[in-house]
Amino acid sequence: MDSCQEPRRVIMIDRIRCEQCQAWLPVEPEDLGSWLICPACGLQTKAEGVTRRLPPVVMPRQSSSPRVDAWPDAESVAIAAEPLSDSESPTPTLLGLVLLPWLIPLLWFFGPLLTGQEPLFTLAAPTALAVGLSGLGLGISYAANWSPITRIKALLALFLLGCLTAGFLYFLKKEWLEAMRKAVRRAPAEWRLFIPPGGEYRVRMPVPVRPTSTPIADWPLTAYRFVEPNVGAPDVFVVAHGDPPAGLPRPDAWFQVVKSHAEKAGQLHAEREVVGRWNPEQPGREFEINLPDGVTNRIIRAYVAGSRVFYLAAEGPFWRPDTPDVREFFDSFQVP
Repeated sequence: MDSCQEPRRVIMIDRIRCEQCQAWLPVEPEDLGSWLICPACGLQTKAEGVTRRLPPVVMPRQSSSPRVDAWPDAESVAIAAEPLSDSESPTPTLLGLVLLPWLIPLLWFFGPLLTGQEPLFTLAAPTALAVGLSGLGLGISYAANWSPITRIKALLALFLLGCLTAGFLYFLKKEWLEAMRKAVRRAPAEWRLFIPPGGEYRVRMPVPVRPTSTPIADWPLTAYRFVEPNVGAPDVFVVAHGDPPAGLPRPDAWFQVVKSHAEKAGQLHAEREVVGRWNPEQPGREFEINLPDGVTNRIIRAYVAGSRVFYLAAEGPFWRPDTPDVREFFDSFQVP
């Protein structure tokens, strides 16, 4: 502290009212108990009943450098009380965190090399996720009255949420989607035993079952079909039978016809040999087809029994041969 400065002095300012005109008179401590002349009316008033007029006033200390102290006006006090504006542009750190979700499509692209598993969705899914997260992050970076630390925490939490969502979508299985679709479907289908008018076979199918055109072009097959109503990607069951064209040498020729027809409809995913449950000696062939929409799968079984050929197909979103409805349909098929 500067040795030239004097201690700060505290001055108390008191006041009394004039007994005649009720004007206020300033009173010094040494004037208490004496008579004072009122400057307003000129009459004398005794300095008693002192009332505190102002809070203590602290006099500034003397300094070697002269300084002028002034009370701030009302406008200056109002400006100082206003919160600071937070409209400045995001910092480079915030912009980097906004772009952080674009690591998700990159990891998705290299995911098969890292995990050995192909995702159910294409690269469009993580790209759309990254676009949405970056848009939300940009809004957070411009949020009003948020401190920089709060914005950074919010952006990191958003990125973590995006990673969890991307991981769920990457490892999502078709069976889970099918189970969800079945759970939210309005009403389960009613299954009944279906026997065509000629009694050539019997099979359990959802109702109603209606006649339809032959499932294989240039083959005069008698076919019946069930289509789930009022659903975007419906369940479809088809059963058909007929006589093979003249000159069909062996069952393998019928299986090859069914395979060629299936490959025209979509991508052949799997082919396997099966046997009829009504006769373990009865050969058959099963084909698993992925249709072009990327959602629907078609499972086809072909049989040759006696002088007739049989065609069965079950089609639905992400269906597999072990899907419960597919198993019930195929396992219930019998030829008398």
